[in-house]
Amino acid sequence: MRSSERATASEKDLVVRVSRIQDQPNPGFEAFSAPAVYRAAAFFEGNLYLSGPAGLYAYSLDGALQHVYRVGLDLPPAPLGAMASGTLADSHHPELLIATAGEGVLAFDGSRFRQIRPEAAEARVVTAILPMGSGGLLIGTAKRGVLEFDGRSLNQFHPTTANLYITALAGTESDVWIGTPNQGVLH
Repeated sequence: MRSSERATASEKDLVVRVSRIQDQPNPGFEAFSAPAVYRAAAFFEGNLYLSGPAGLYAYSLDGALQHVYRVGLDLPPAPLGAMASGTLADSHHPELLIATAGEGVLAFDGSRFRQIRPEAAEARVVTAILPMGSGGLLIGTAKRGVLEFDGRSLNQFHPTTANLYITALAGTESDVWIGTPNQGVLH
């Protein structure tokens, strides 16, 4: 009975690591840009940010390119996707939150990145994100359904969303809408 309880509890709780992304030394390669393909856009701290498979592009409001953060060099080696801004429970200021296809969620405070990275590989393929007013973050994944990060731990959001492919998250803390390709929209 106790081993079943522990197994059930371990399925609900996922191991997650939150760490700063350190500057990577150049390994001696000359970088060249991949084609500019964008998947998402967000305004954050007076700039327009565009994310895509090659990286994160920061533009000023007058259209001038301010900075390029390259996947595999400046950021973890995974394509970038959905973005949203919010203040998470483990942070004291707003951050730009960025989904990755294989490395969890990146949080950018305007100067430094940190990574919210689940240990389970299937929980790191993030397809949608939704910051909550309470400081929590709903994370839609390709295989683990909707997960909830509260600043310290990562848990399954609701049993009905377990193991679903999530395409979109919208709403508020008390009114969450979840898009899926095969199950329609859940509320």
